[in-house]
Amino acid sequence: MSNLSSDANTSDTGETVEVSKSAQHAVICILMVLSVFGSIGNGLVLYVFSKKVDKVTSTIFILALAGADFVTSLVIMPFTAVNILLDDCLKYDFICKLYQFFITCNVPLSSFLMVAIAVDRYLCICHPFVRAMTPARARMSIMCLSLFAFLLGSITSLAYGVVEPRTVINSASNITNTSEVTSDVYTGSDDNSTTAEVTEYVYTGKCFPNMIILSRDFLMNYQKVYASFFLISVVIVSILYGLIYYSVTQRRKWRWRQKSLKPSMKSMTTCHTDVETVELHKTDKNGVNAEEDPEEKQQLNHRKRPSGRDKKDYNRLANIRTAAMLFVVTTVFIIAFLPAWLMAHRLIGYNIVVFYMYFVYSVANPVIYAFMNVAFRKELKEVFTKGSSCTR
Repeated sequence: MSNLSSDANTSDTGETVEVSKSAQHAVICILMVLSVFGSIGNGLVLYVFSKKVDKVTSTIFILALAGADFVTSLVIMPFTAVNILLDDCLKYDFICKLYQFFITCNVPLSSFLMVAIAVDRYLCICHPFVRAMTPARARMSIMCLSLFAFLLGSITSLAYGVVEPRTVINSASNITNTSEVTSDVYTGSDDNSTTAEVTEYVYTGKCFPNMIILSRDFLMNYQKVYASFFLISVVIVSILYGLIYYSVTQRRKWRWRQKSLKPSMKSMTTCHTDVETVELHKTDKNGVNAEEDPEEKQQLNHRKRPSGRDKKDYNRLANIRTAAMLFVVTTVFIIAFLPAWLMAHRLIGYNIVVFYMYFVYSVANPVIYAFMNVAFRKELKEVFTKGSSCTR
C-alpha cells in the first residue's frame, strides 16, 4: 500500500517479515531522541526566520519546510514509536486512519516543497529579471502543494482500518447462524445452490489495509502513482540544480573573459587611492587637516558606495549561497528517504532500523542552516544570549 512501512516489511509472497523485539526497541529509542532534537531545532528555525520583516521567497519556503519538519518531529515520530511498540494494534479505526494520514502526507509534502524550492532558486539565479515567483505566489504554491499532499493522505487513510473483511462459504443450513459470528454480515446466495458466500467483517484491532471502502484495483493503481512522486521529484530537482550549476559556471567564465579583455583595474585603483591619501594629509590655508573637511568626507563616502552592478553581483552571490544551502537540504532528503523507498518496492532487503532513518532528514535541516547560514547563526546567538541574560 501507500504506507511505506506496511509495504516494506511484507515479502514478495505477501507474508509479514518478522522483526526482533530488540530492533523494534532500538527504533523506538532512536525516534524519541530524534523527536526531541527535531522539535527543538525546527522550533528555533521557525522562531528565527519568522522574525524577518522582509520575507523573500526563499525564507517563505524555509518556513514551510521547517513547519512540516516540526510537525513530523513533534507528532509523527512519537506516533510512529507508539505504533511500533503496539505492533500496529491501534485498536480504534479513527486512530488508525489518522496515523496513516499523517505518515502518508508527510513525505510527499516534503518532496513537493523540494521541487518548489528548486524552481524558485532556478528562477532567481538563471532568470533574475523574470518576477515569476513572488512572496504571494510562493505562499499560494505552498497552500496548493499542502492540499494535494493532504488529499494523498486522505486516500491512504481510507484504505486502512482495524476491521478485516473475510469471505466464508457456508452451507444453506449454516447461513442463519452467521449473525452470531459478526455483527456486520453480508450474504449473497444463489436460489439454485445449497451454499452461499458470506462476507464477515472481523475486528482485528491491527491497523492494516483492507478493501472495504476502496477497491483493490484502485489501490494498486494509486500505489504506483504515489510511488512515482518521489522519483519524479528527484528527476526534476536534479535537472533544475544542474541548470543552476551550468548557469553559474557560464557566468563565471564570462566574467573572467571580461576581466582579461579590460585593462587591469587593480593598478588604477591603487594609484587613485594613493593620490587620495596624499591629498588627505595636506593642509589648507588655515592649517586645518584636510581629512577633517566634512565636504571631502562626504565625497569619499560617496565614492565608497557600491554601484548598481556591485549590488546585482552581491544579490546574485547571496542567491547562489542560498541555493547551495537548499541543495544540501535536498540532497540529505534524497539520501535519507531512498533506502526506505527501495525497501517499500522490495528492491533491497527490509531492515527496520535503516528504514526509519528517513526521519533523520527532519532533524538535519536546522543543523544545515546553522552551518551554512551566517545570519541564522547570528540570530541563534542572540536568542541564547537573551535567554542567558534573563536567567541571571
